[in-house]
Amino acid sequence: LKKMNPSDVITLPARYHRQPLPVPRFKYFKLKQHKIQYALLKILKKQILTERYTLVFFDNINLMQTAYHRYKKEITSLTYVYSEDALRFEKVKALRNGGYQVVFTTTILERGFTMAKLDVIVCNSQIFNKSALIQIAGRVGRKIEEPTGLVLFLHEGITLPMLKARKAIIDMNQLALKKE
Repeated sequence: LKKMNPSDVITLPARYHRQPLPVPRFKYFKLKQHKIQYALLKILKKQILTERYTLVFFDNINLMQTAYHRYKKEITSLTYVYSEDALRFEKVKALRNGGYQVVFTTTILERGFTMAKLDVIVCNSQIFNKSALIQIAGRVGRKIEEPTGLVLFLHEGITLPMLKARKAIIDMNQLALKKE
């Protein structure tokens, strides 16, 4: 792409439904692997009560699985999925059919996953790069019947990629308004 002439590049700043992309919120949160953290549990239970589906992204499989075993006791509609998971297709299908409301995942669901009433939470978002954060945020609000939602970056310190991801989303929203 860097070798292309800028006049040959087309920017599509808006989705087909013309609604703005949800802008990520930042929240300081130090994830503790071996215990339930009630701040996160409260967020997840609120998501369930408001009948939202939530993808919770983790930066590594071991951390995700450990967290799953902790939170499963409190959230019965919880599962996890990653690229080597033999049941990943069945779990994603069950999510789409309402079988799960919360899914702990790695970046396997970063691209190409769409459903209504979907929100995302990124644990340790300070570890992810700008592109991954934008792709993850892009899961939210893709359906015309639910064009808004929660994009929450949990972090142990705001990083430049986090700021750049949020700025890119804000810039696209502003560009989309100008093109209307």
